[in-house]
Amino acid sequence: MARGRKTGGRKPGSKNKLSFDMREKLNEAANNYGLIDKIFTDLDSLEPRERIKAMTSILPYLMPRLSTLDVEKEAATALPQIIIHQAPED
Repeated sequence: MARGRKTGGRKPGSKNKLSFDMREKLNEAANNYGLIDKIFTDLDSLEPRERIKAMTSILPYLMPRLSTLDVEKEAATALPQIIIHQAPED
């Protein structure tokens, strides 16, 4: 390994093939056995407070969380710098 540099392995941002394949198989099994429909039926039968709690528990598996650094980086680049000049008094 070169000092201070990555010279081998997966490239940054590439998918882990094993995890990707496993997710595909789980998704296929869920669709074949009607698990998604069953989950929605079960959610509909819950009280509103329980439904919200269940949905917030499921949400991290459906949408990945942004890391703190990603949010700060996006916020820093999204806001333009504004400079206000005061008009000289006559």
